Amino acid sequence: MRIEAKILIGILTTVVLCINPAQSSAQDTITIDDFISQNRNSENSSNVQFVGLRCTSLYMTMGFYLEGEQIKKYSWEWNQAMQNAMFSTVFSSPEEYSSTEYMTAQLEIMSSLYRNLFIAEKEKTGNGFNDKVIKSDLKTCGKFFIRRN
Repeated sequence: MRIEAKILIGILTTVVLCINPAQSSAQDTITIDDFISQNRNSENSSNVQFVGLRCTSLYMTMGFYLEGEQIKKYSWEWNQAMQNAMFSTVFSSPEEYSSTEYMTAQLEIMSSLYRNLFIAEKEKTGNGFNDKVIKSDLKTCGKFFIRRN
């Protein structure tokens, strides 16, 4: 395993799932950064999995809404980041949470939250990417999963 992957795993293990995503709504969705800040000392074994699934869902959902020049600028980078996030999720998942069915269900829940946030912000301001959670999570996920040369 490369040193970057070990460092990434170490950083992400400080994140904890502090709300049940199945019971979340767009109104109570907090940023991934807030999860990290609130749970810095947690030893929860599903921390990395949550961040990986959340970032995978974000890139998957936001990729759907890319248009025109955005597609040229972000599609390849986001696809790579989504693959990196999913690899991190699978690699770090506790055995009891590693089933395909469980992960698929979580991706659906988290993607739905991002979709709701995007649509609400687009209706309000005309640009769904302006949502504060989406903006923050894109930045946070980018720090973890976008490889810059």
